[in-house]
Amino acid sequence: MRICVDLHTHSHFSLDAKYSPEEMARGAAERGIDAIAICDHNAWDIFAAMPVNSPALILPAVEYSTTSGHIVGLFMESPPTLTYAKGHYYDPSKVVEAIHQKGGLAIAAHPFPREEEREMGMHRIALCDGVEVFNARAMATWEESLREALGQADGKFRTAGSDSHSPGELGGARLYLTVEECSPAAIREALLRDDGVITGYPGSMVAKARADYKKAKTTSKKLRARCKIAAHWLWDRFRRSAMNTRYTVELKTNTVTKENKRRDLCR
Repeated sequence: MRICVDLHTHSHFSLDAKYSPEEMARGAAERGIDAIAICDHNAWDIFAAMPVNSPALILPAVEYSTTSGHIVGLFMESPPTLTYAKGHYYDPSKVVEAIHQKGGLAIAAHPFPREEEREMGMHRIALCDGVEVFNARAMATWEESLREALGQADGKFRTAGSDSHSPGELGGARLYLTVEECSPAAIREALLRDDGVITGYPGSMVAKARADYKKAKTTSKKLRARCKIAAHWLWDRFRRSAMNTRYTVELKTNTVTKENKRRDLCR
């Protein structure tokens, strides 16, 4: 059977999100998504708060902030215990080691969002088992970032995620996999085969600015976030045609195609 998964989402256990795991799962099901990975920032509450009778399969995960950028731990039996290496950031090597000790897979999240972060992205790719080659929120220069991530992921499995912090963003990036059943074990096996198909659109900058507002703790930061929301609203209107460009990545052949297609909720 063919299923659709979104392997990078957030719930209210992240400081910059406000929707519950149940709300995210319902949003996923409404958009034809069979499974989502909820990987909150440095938080593992989802492991103890898994919804009962969820309309979409939830894969509990964690997105760790490291000194080399973000690393997602997926398929872990339980969250590992880690200590910060510098400020509120973990040592990336220790994060990957801890994920492996818990039976999980380490994924380099959005490794090339900006040129100045390229070196950190390369470091994470070298350490991790997989690479998130399509992230609907974090890619600053879409096609260039996508093609570079694909090119640098040699020998690693590739994933995709919307990085959604709200139900409305779900499905901005989709990974289609062929599995015998929709289960964590089957999804893991399909990921390691690395023969899926990714589809996705550039994400809304307004949604990202709203998340910044949610985590702002001071009046001045909240004011700056409000200004960003207004500016990004104008920017989204300006780049409407780009936001309706759908990318398709055939992982088996490493080919990228794009087409003008209006966003919808269809599979």
